[in-house]
Amino acid sequence: MIQITESDVSIESLRLLFTQLTTEVRDEFLFHSNIESPDMALELYQEVSLTRDLPDHNLKTGDIATLIDVVPHPSEGEEGCVLEVFNAIGESIAVIAVPVSAVEVLRSDEILTVRSLTEAS
Repeated sequence: MIQITESDVSIESLRLLFTQLTTEVRDEFLFHSNIESPDMALELYQEVSLTRDLPDHNLKTGDIATLIDVVPHPSEGEEGCVLEVFNAIGESIAVIAVPVSAVEVLRSDEILTVRSLTEAS
């Protein structure tokens, strides 16, 4: 068991401790604490999942997309993500822009599913 005193707590010491944990332990900790890992940051061309329904685009929470760009808000608001959405056989069906809060990185405790595009309507 690792013990940390209040005087030991700094962002750098927590990052160091976090990197020493096994992947399984880190994923379990993140799942229960709802904290993002430093190595779970959004990266271009990675697959992400939607955190909300986007009915205008026929997309639902949990749908998978590829992050193709991160863009600043034109008036100091939340950053945006440009996503490309593919169907189950890899054909591009949409390119959309959403707030960064509308996506999250995929985790090892998640499993992919398939649904019909007509279900989101």
